[in-house]
Amino acid sequence: MLRGLGVAVDAQHGIDVFGGELTELGTYAITLGSTARVHLFEARGLTVGPQELTPTEVDFKLSWWPLHEAIEAAKEGRFLLPAGPLALMLAER
Repeated sequence: MLRGLGVAVDAQHGIDVFGGELTELGTYAITLGSTARVHLFEARGLTVGPQELTPTEVDFKLSWWPLHEAIEAAKEGRFLLPAGPLALMLAER
């Protein structure tokens, strides 16, 4: 587990997440036969810093869900991030 970490979520747009704890869940292939990998982490106790959204991002909504609600959303097809359901199932175990 990594503690007290300041993480730049998107340095290009100046969105920062600070503090909290990160637990590495693993590294997985994005698709079969691809060398691209996604690195998954469970994050808890984070604080969001200022956001500078581009015109195409202004409708984005940041939301915080309890783990059990996020897992239900993934099971129902409402959690839309491609690697999100895998990360949620790994975090639940």
